[in-house]
Amino acid sequence: MSKKINRLVNNFWDKIVDDLSTLETKKLVKFSLPPEKCKTCSCSNAKWFNTLLKEYACDGCVPRGCSCKLKKIYNRSGLNVQDYEYLSDKQGKELPCEDWIKI
Repeated sequence: MSKKINRLVNNFWDKIVDDLSTLETKKLVKFSLPPEKCKTCSCSNAKWFNTLLKEYACDGCVPRGCSCKLKKIYNRSGLNVQDYEYLSDKQGKELPCEDWIKI
């Protein structure tokens, strides 16, 4: 489930509960959204959202190695070496395209 959506639902729920008595609160069933599924493998562990296509992907299925995440490599004197490398995260995985945001 998207952490942002989950946070919004919980905030909304907390505001409703504040306005109700204890007896009324016990009668309610807390609403929760189903987890989003990866479009490629249909697992329910989606961690990425594509802002253009409105699709979800898990960490293994999100496309990586996009040209928007290339950076030039410079030597110590600041001269361009004409080589490029992909930006990567803390685990060393290439970052997905800028259209994908982590949820």
